[in-house]
Amino acid sequence: MKYFLAFLIIVSSLNLSSQALSGNYTIGVNGTFSTINQAVDTLMTKGVSGPVIMNIQAGTYNEAITIGNISGISVNNTVSFQSVNGDSTSVVISSISQSTISGTLTINSSYIEISNITINSISTANYQSPAIHFNSNSNNCTIKNCILSGGNSSYPCYEVVFGDYINNTNILNNLFEGFYGSGLKFDGLGFYGANNNISYNIFNGFGAPYYNDIYIKYQQSSTISNNTLNNNQLRIQNIKGNVVVKNNYIGGSFRLSTYQGNTTDSAIIYNNFILNKFDRHLEPTVMLWGTNIKFYNNTIRDSALINTAYTFQIKSSNNCTIKNNIFYDKANGVLFFYDQGNTNIISDNNDYYTGGYYGKTVSSGPTTSLSAWKTLSGMEANS
Repeated sequence: MKYFLAFLIIVSSLNLSSQALSGNYTIGVNGTFSTINQAVDTLMTKGVSGPVIMNIQAGTYNEAITIGNISGISVNNTVSFQSVNGDSTSVVISSISQSTISGTLTINSSYIEISNITINSISTANYQSPAIHFNSNSNNCTIKNCILSGGNSSYPCYEVVFGDYINNTNILNNLFEGFYGSGLKFDGLGFYGANNNISYNIFNGFGAPYYNDIYIKYQQSSTISNNTLNNNQLRIQNIKGNVVVKNNYIGGSFRLSTYQGNTTDSAIIYNNFILNKFDRHLEPTVMLWGTNIKFYNNTIRDSALINTAYTFQIKSSNNCTIKNNIFYDKANGVLFFYDQGNTNIISDNNDYYTGGYYGKTVSSGPTTSLSAWKTLSGMEANS
């Protein structure tokens, strides 16, 4: 009889140890798991049967982490990693770059949420990997309330956060702090990632020519709103669907190129303050290039000392509307460059301020008065 009872106890413990995870767990000293990788390995081995929250105790975790396939994960059975006390400075995940692809945190699973954590990638002479890398299998993920950094003055990171062909990803209320290189890049690599949202983030990177605080490429139906980009460019390229860029402070330049809007889609850019404040931004403060672009209620200021770049440029575009904006050029260059290949462009009700030139076209020199620019452009009747 006692052997039978012992057998039942052994079988019961084996069944318990193989059960899928559900509920709350702790990571750290005397926690359910001692390391983050141990928790991740258990998730990938056992899967989940309900929502899982991993509460990480305060401390520094020198780990490179890859979250792979987790069976049972879904819109209802999500997996969250968060600091136990809600303080993003109390939990630091850091690793030395091992490749230009794998990050300190590599996400290769859907329905993952990371919140209230610091994640850092330390670049070396050979590698500059991101703090977070979203693989193409990582849809419906969220990064929020985190501190994200990477690179150094000698070895800038390519991106602090990088995403491949991903969908329904939310980057919300994070601080991109002290990074060298570019902040965030989503690149579908020829495929179009959809419905990604980048909002309420602060980018405090080191400014340099051609660095981007935000760069999205091969995306559709994206939202970029209420971000603070203190030093670098917001760049959008090869996109389609309904795109919204609103309420951002951009302390560099803005570039929207190769937007492929159709009769029912548009890119709407409104209520942004765009300030080209350094000589290092040699491109136009704003450049538009695409179809069905609506550019409303923005303030564009060129405060660089040089006067060779344009404050606003539009080229190879059609069916675009530019209204109720403020164009201000402290550098006394050219406010508005109406470049080649434009058709059906409406520009009106804008405010112009410059000690230099109001506008020019690809085939004519710059005008020295607003009235001359109205005549030359055939637009701006109410500006």
